[in-house]
Amino acid sequence: MGATVLSALEIVADIIYSNPQIELVRLVTYEERPTWRDKAIGVERIELAELLEGLTQDVGRRALIERARSEISVDSLQKYAANLENNRLLGVCSDVVIIGGRSMHIPMMDFICAPSESNLTMLAEMVSKLGLGRGYILESGRSYHYYGFRLLTLTEWEKFLGQCLLMYGFADDRYIGHQLVDGHCVLRLSSGALKNFTPRLVAKVS
Repeated sequence: MGATVLSALEIVADIIYSNPQIELVRLVTYEERPTWRDKAIGVERIELAELLEGLTQDVGRRALIERARSEISVDSLQKYAANLENNRLLGVCSDVVIIGGRSMHIPMMDFICAPSESNLTMLAEMVSKLGLGRGYILESGRSYHYYGFRLLTLTEWEKFLGQCLLMYGFADDRYIGHQLVDGHCVLRLSSGALKNFTPRLVAKVS
């Protein structure tokens, strides 16, 4: 990997560059605030009101930004992130539009296992077993993010989410539920006051 540590911005730009069939990319900005899981930490018994709150997304108002593939680069992503208000984060959506107008998905996943050498080794092995080919695992601060290079059809994407859901203790089940409801995955590219760690590459999988 060398001395240079790749950031999530560089990883996403590389994936988009490596898939010339992509025509349109969706970015998203959203309000940074504590998640439902953050609020539930240390709570012995979750009440109905909290469970009902858990059915909704954790993030606040979202703004979608659609950009042509030619407009996406490390520099442009860095500018988007730098120009955000202090309480907002930049993310990327998994669903992209390819030549011909069809939608496909970049494989993306959010994990909840704590960063450690043993967890990273097991996670890399499990992700590799999915058979998606080349991909990246990034440390996100409290856990890990995953990006794959091979675009997935809707059916393949749903299967991928289901397989990740079976990674007990590693994949974020709430994240998977919300992404299925939304119809696409979102992963954070920038840092903020609460999530002050910019996701960065820690392992490659194949």
